[in-house]
Order: sequence, then structure tokens, then C-alpha cells
Amino acid sequence: MTTLVTLAIDVAIVLGFLAVVVFGLEHREEPGAVPFLVLAGLLAAMTLGIVVARSGLLPQQWNIYALYVPFVFASLAWVALAFDYTGRGPVVTRRLAWGLAAFGVTAALSPLLSVGMPDILVQVSFLVINAIQFVLIAAVGYGAVLVARSAIEYGDLTRVGSLVLSAVGTGLVGATIVMVLTPPLALGTVFAVSEAILGSIAVLLLVAGVRYRIFETGANPGHLARESVLDEMSAAVAITGRRDRLLDINATAERTFDLERPDALGKPVEDALGFDPNRESYPLTVGTSEGRREFVSDRAELTRQNGEQMGRAYILRDVTERRTHEQRLDVLNRVLRHNLRNDLDAIRGFAETLEQEDAPVDDATLARQIRTTATEVADLGTMLSSADRLLEVEGLDLERVELGAVLAGIEERVSETHTDASLLITTEDSPITLRTDRQILEIVLEEVVQNGIEHSDVETPQVEIHARRGDEVVIEVRDDGPGIPERERAVLLDGEERPLRHGSGLGLWLVYWGVTRLGGTLAFREHEPHGSVVSIRIPDHETTSARDARS
Repeated sequence: MTTLVTLAIDVAIVLGFLAVVVFGLEHREEPGAVPFLVLAGLLAAMTLGIVVARSGLLPQQWNIYALYVPFVFASLAWVALAFDYTGRGPVVTRRLAWGLAAFGVTAALSPLLSVGMPDILVQVSFLVINAIQFVLIAAVGYGAVLVARSAIEYGDLTRVGSLVLSAVGTGLVGATIVMVLTPPLALGTVFAVSEAILGSIAVLLLVAGVRYRIFETGANPGHLARESVLDEMSAAVAITGRRDRLLDINATAERTFDLERPDALGKPVEDALGFDPNRESYPLTVGTSEGRREFVSDRAELTRQNGEQMGRAYILRDVTERRTHEQRLDVLNRVLRHNLRNDLDAIRGFAETLEQEDAPVDDATLARQIRTTATEVADLGTMLSSADRLLEVEGLDLERVELGAVLAGIEERVSETHTDASLLITTEDSPITLRTDRQILEIVLEEVVQNGIEHSDVETPQVEIHARRGDEVVIEVRDDGPGIPERERAVLLDGEERPLRHGSGLGLWLVYWGVTRLGGTLAFREHEPHGSVVSIRIPDHETTSARDARS
């Protein structure tokens, strides 16, 4: 009688799992449904294994394997279900599925290592089996926690249905512990406890599927949406822990700062992203894969519901182009209001003087002054046109540039317009090549050279260009003129024009904008015994191109 009751219970459990399979087939296209089907099928097979073992159809030493083998694969199916249904953890790809299957085969065959082997190998096999069982406990438990946290803490899943599903994982953990205790426990006890666990799991799966319809309500894609949005954001996002060490970064941060996510995690944010997280002044000038760029950083505190701080989120927005545009508007406004108006007022004054018959000024002198002023206005127009070409184009037109050829072209053009000037070019590590925007580089270098010659106060101006390669390409332009006034340098280095302090012309602003667009830096110093040195550092974008090609 007892045997019939036990058999009836086993049949009821198998039918319960088959009902779960039927339910799962209706939703097989939903996330997690396929592992759900496999799990129910394997647990049904595990129940049948108990029936077969009790029937005496197998040798006694093989009875436990009828329970153990389907259980191993059921545990792995549960892990895949947890990953797929919650969307957290590794994506269940075909490769991962094959990897889990291979591990299952290894785990299922591991007990055979001890069959007919010397004692030393039996001990080794015992250690291997225990290690595999420990991994199964950890993996199944992790899956249960993952489902529960997705429902309770993250709010991604329906709460009650997901907690019922999580209880399935808890039951599997209990079954694993029973397997570990197989030698001390009698085989009949193992079967009885396993039947109780399997019956409970069958009920839980039916309740989760039929009562709470977990696949109809579906896994909430909230966290996937958040992760997708983060990776699609044009701003770089970095998540840190309490000690400002990186916990996560989005795809933009990887590209911008030339980082690989696995290697970057755990590093201090200052080392990985290159800025002091406690700095309050903005914008931040930070080295990136495209050279020096300006960023505005928004910082958000990440806290628990009880207010405990867990970390921070940094959102870094690249404002280089925006600030350049604002500077351009400020400079052009000043040029139109101040420089151009003064020049036109001067021309009008010269013309009024010419209209006076008794003017004390020589006509030829006035004509030269008018010509000079008109030339300055025309040069200003040319400068504005160059600024438009430099700033209006989106992105850099990157190409491999041989610096010596660029400098030779500048030397040829300068010698045609300034026959009395001397230009000396020297380079280290010749030839120097870099990947950059040739047109912007030519505009920048030619403007610095022209500025050094035109503002020279000596009869034969001399300009020296010295280039060398380090981490960046460094180009120094030295002149023998009166030097660049301190207020001109301050305006450029601050990157901001103010009502009581502004640059006198467009030339140096054009250089500043060009260097900024190339991702470089600009510096000034005195040139002994007199004159100035303009130092330009330009990054080589070859490394960026190589990284993009790999990705």
C-alpha cells in the first residue's frame, strides 16, 4: 500500500511538471520561457529517476545517479532561467548555453572518476565532486537572490510572482544540500526528502506560471532600458563607490577616455578619468582619446532609502564646441563693435579731411593711411572667413600628415608675402607624422608665424619653428618681436572675454580655437633676450583610429 501511495505521489509530481511544460509552451517566445521549460522537464525526469531507482531496475550503486544527473542539468537550467528572465547577469547566448551544457556533462560524469580507481584518485574525485556541488549551490543560490532582488530592490519584476519563482531556487539549493549529504543519509531518506522538495517546486512553478502568470506580465525591461539609455547617452557617465573608485562606466566614457570597462573598474576616478572629483570649478579640462577637451561635470549622490550614501554618479558633458561657439560670438561682437567701428571711423575721418580744401595734411599721406586702414579691414574679413572655415565644419577631417611638408608650405607662402622676413625650421626625430586635421593645423601654424612677423619691431624679422615628438607633437614658434602682451595671454588662457579685458585682434583667438579643436594645448613664454615663444601641443589621433577599427 505504501508503495502505491508513493508511486501515486511521484506520478502526481510528474504530471505537475508536465502541466508546467504545457504552460511554458504557450509563452515560449518570452524571456526565460525556454529555460523554464527545460527546468520543468528535467525535474520531471529527476522524479522518474526516483521511481526507477525504487523499482530495482538499476544496480544499487547506480540508484543515486538516476537522481543526480538530471538534477545537475536542472540546476544549470535554473541559473539560465534567472539570467534570462531578470535580464541581469550574463546574456544567455548560444555560447553560454553550450558552456553550461559542457559544465553539466563534466559534473554528471565526475562521480565515475572513482569507479575502479586507486585510493588516491578516489580522494581526488571526492574533492572534485565536492567542488562541483559547491559551485552548483553558489550558482543556484545566486539565481534565487537575483530574482528576489529584481522584484524587491530593483522593482523590475512583479513582486509576489517573482518571489514565488525565487522560492524555486531556494528549493533547488535544499536539493543540492541533500545531494551533498548522500553518504551519511540513507538512500530512502534522500529519495523521500527529494520527493518533498520536487513536489514543492512543482507547486511553486504552477503557482508562479498559472496564478501569477509571470510570463504574461513579463520581466520589466526597466533596468535594461536604463542601461541602454546610459550607453546611448552622448555624455560620459561614471558610477563610483564610497571611495570614488569606479564601479561602472557607460560606452561613451569608454570611448572618450580610451578605457576598457573590465580594466577600469576598481580604479580611482581621478586616475581613470583624469579629473579631481572634489573640484568645484568648471569647466574641467581633461585629457581624452581625442586630446584635451573641456567638460562640465554633474555629480549625484547615490543613497539607500535610509539616506546612507553608497556612491556617486558623475555625468561629464563635453562642452568644448559650445564654449568655442560662445567665445566666437563674444569675440565677433567685440570686433564688430570695437575694432571694425574704429577702423571705419578712421576711414571716414580721413575722407572728411580730404573734403576740406584747406586741410593741413598731405593728400598722399592720407591716401596711404586710408589704404592701410582699408587693408586692415580686408584682413579682418579674411580672418573672419578663416574662423568660419575652422569652426563651422563638424568633426575633424583626420588624415596622415607629414609635419615637415606642412611647415615647408607655410615657409613658401610666408616668403612670398614677407620678403624681408627670415623663417628657420628645425625638427627632431624627422620625419614627424601624425594623424590630424591638415587644414586646421595649417591655419594655426601659419597664423602664429604671420603674427610673429607682422608684430616684430626689428628691420628683418626672424621666426624659428622647432618641432619634436613625445607623447604629443610639440611645435614651438619663437619670434624676436616685442612679445605678446600679458593681457592677451590672460584672455586666451582664461578662454573668456570680459568687458574690461579683451584681446585686441582675432589672430590669437583663431590659433586658440584651432588648437582646441585639434585637442591640443596652447602655452606662452618669454623668448630671451626678447620676443615670445608660442608652444603648441597636438595629439596624434592614430591611436583613436586604431581603437575604433578594433571595436
